[in-house]
Amino acid sequence: MVACGGGGGTTPSGGGSISGKVIDGYIQGATVCLDLNQNNSCDTGEPSTTTSANGSYTLSYGSDAVIENIPVVGNVPVGAIDQSDGTISKAYTFAAPANNALVISPFSTLALYKIVLKINPLIGAATVLANGFTAPGGLALDASGNLYVTDQNKIFKVTPSGEKTTYAGSSTAGSNDGSLSVARFNSPTGLSISTDGTMYVADTNNDAIRRINMSTGTVSTLDLSTFNSAAYTATNTPKFVAVTSTGLYYAGSNGIFRWDGTRVTG
Repeated sequence: MVACGGGGGTTPSGGGSISGKVIDGYIQGATVCLDLNQNNSCDTGEPSTTTSANGSYTLSYGSDAVIENIPVVGNVPVGAIDQSDGTISKAYTFAAPANNALVISPFSTLALYKIVLKINPLIGAATVLANGFTAPGGLALDASGNLYVTDQNKIFKVTPSGEKTTYAGSSTAGSNDGSLSVARFNSPTGLSISTDGTMYVADTNNDAIRRINMSTGTVSTLDLSTFNSAAYTATNTPKFVAVTSTGLYYAGSNGIFRWDGTRVTG
């Protein structure tokens, strides 16, 4: 499965067209429409078209259509073709803002509706796992199937059944270490969880990599400045972090760095 984001442009009113692609893999046979009544479906009378073999569409609308703040919906029916996974056996829907519909995909749907989707690529099903987010960012799963989501200055926990709670942080930005309720973050983005149950957080606007011991519920800050100056500089606005068998990788303003628990290399 491929999930992509993108941008485009269009005129809010006066007639015209919107062009783009519907992508999970490239989807052929999806119905794309201007969702004028905003019910997440393509209804009779709404401007619509069908995607071609590479997922492409061009959607024309009349001069009476005012499309500012109106979603473009991609309804993927049973029988449509996903170039990555084959014939779709269960219908689903993606969406994107009309002024940013170059790519209609899982990511554009998240951005539009501020939700987290659970997608089964084997049957082509996308269901809402949790909603009510402001700007969901990084995602990570623990061994029990709980999903962790960064959003503004918090980390949320979403259980497999969809129950959403605040895991760490608060609405107020800060840099405090300590317990989950005391710790503060400043626009964290990337998340990664190691096999030993340690969560690493790219705390973007604090220029820091944070470490959460998920067993004890305590947050600390990695002091990468003790290893070398380049590594410390690389933590400027970090956005991505990943744990592998060879160490912790994080991307900062100076590139991608690896911490093996003892030292940092570029």
